[in-house]
Amino acid sequence: MADTVPIPSSEETNDIVHDMDLGARTLGGLSINVLRVEHEKDRVYPATVVAECFEGDSSWPMANSPDDFIKLLSRVLRSGHVKSIINSLLAKINEQGRADASA
Repeated sequence: MADTVPIPSSEETNDIVHDMDLGARTLGGLSINVLRVEHEKDRVYPATVVAECFEGDSSWPMANSPDDFIKLLSRVLRSGHVKSIINSLLAKINEQGRADASA
């Protein structure tokens, strides 16, 4: 069973900011941010979702409900950018494993 890693949050002014990173402990703790969610301290919704897959849009999308958030999160996690990060991390892990095995 994999260890759980807390998702760091920070307070900036009256907003709460949550960052979601993908990482690999076997690569020295390398992590890459894939998602940022911002909302007011006293309200979860609306929440602004910031991710590379939305960069061409006129503004960052807003989730106004849990269903909206799940749809946006799904779009981010299925994006080409996130798939690329996962493939890159897996390739680096495999490369490191081959190097360790030959040492």
